[in-house]
Amino acid sequence: MVTPSTSDLLAAWERGLSRPAAERALALLSAGGAPADVATLPVGSRDERLLDLRSWAFGSELTGATDCPACGAELEFPFSLDAVRVPAPEARASGGEFACHGEAVRFRLPDSTDLCLGAAAGTVAGARRVLLERCVLAAERGGVAVEPDALSAQTLERLDQELAALDPQADVQLAVVCPECDHRWAALFDIGNFLWSEVDQWSRRVLVDIATLATAFGWSESEILGLGPVRRDAYLELAAR
Repeated sequence: MVTPSTSDLLAAWERGLSRPAAERALALLSAGGAPADVATLPVGSRDERLLDLRSWAFGSELTGATDCPACGAELEFPFSLDAVRVPAPEARASGGEFACHGEAVRFRLPDSTDLCLGAAAGTVAGARRVLLERCVLAAERGGVAVEPDALSAQTLERLDQELAALDPQADVQLAVVCPECDHRWAALFDIGNFLWSEVDQWSRRVLVDIATLATAFGWSESEILGLGPVRRDAYLELAAR
């Protein structure tokens, strides 16, 4: 990843504001000089790059927030990037094939384009249907072709397992324990949504700082962003006097 500048990250945030939520991870990656084909990379490969971007922008320590599904308590819990980095399989593959309960399936790993089109379906069931149609390349039962959504529940469960094994970074689950009721569950960690929320909050704070310094000293945005963080904070203290 090319190390982005503050201006690069702000520009990526601005591009992301005009995009659907499912596309914002790609907008953020544009700040780090992502390859042109990043949208067609397996989701886990994309998420590896997002983790690197998060480490550069905000460090390796994170704070998650969720509600307990059992008692409704609001929880915050710290964790590190290392806890959500999953070692990639030794031999990376873009897809595979398997047989299950008399059905044969050939598939490829989902990419960001697939996720965006799935999100546009508007429902969980619709999104799953889109992903099946796009990522199941061939499906047969007894040698006769069938539609992906006609596959048995056992075969679809096996497909989920195959996808998780080939691209484990795409499906990160955090083990969470509620301190109020001791309920335990696995919470999905989506680095794209998590990082977008952080960048959105950070960008709005930076814009306030820019407006404050521009008003106090008459500097342009580029001049203010050219200051290092220590000097910028020092000038903000002077502007507050």
